Amino acid sequence: MNKRVHLSLLACLAASIGSGAIGHAQPRPLPPGERPLPPGERRFPDRPLGPGERPPPPGVVVPGPYAVRLQKIYDDRRIKRAEERRDLRAWEAGRAARELEHRRDLEGVWGAPFLARPECRAELELHAERVARINRIIDLAEDQHATALLEHARVVMNHEINRNARAMAELRARLGVQ
Repeated sequence: MNKRVHLSLLACLAASIGSGAIGHAQPRPLPPGERPLPPGERRFPDRPLGPGERPPPPGVVVPGPYAVRLQKIYDDRRIKRAEERRDLRAWEAGRAARELEHRRDLEGVWGAPFLARPECRAELELHAERVARINRIIDLAEDQHATALLEHARVVMNHEINRNARAMAELRARLGVQ
């Protein structure tokens, strides 16, 4: 009989925990007019704010140091891409050279040993797929003179570059690579 009492008390305790406020905890709702950020994005810089410096307004994503370097690489590639894409045969023939050049640019930012790690390769494959799709959308928008679509695709490209820079920086910190 003593075991029955203990089991019934244990069952009541488990039920009260499961049905209480802790059991149904939900994340705090966002303020009105604010939308959630995609996974891997942050609203505030990773460094502490200096004296007299204010945090950015809600919804503003601040690019990190890697994002600025990558943005310059992708801006240069965008200019070259617009020029080279005019001749389709030269575009196809230069694919391997463009790939090597881009790999060297990324090694300049991240370092070759870090990029050779399997975790980095997985992130780079995801990033490459997304960038390829966005580049194709940008190409089509330029060909059709769709300015609204072109501007939106460029904004999405900037978000993807920032997301990749943050993901790679977090991966670099987690793996302890200098």
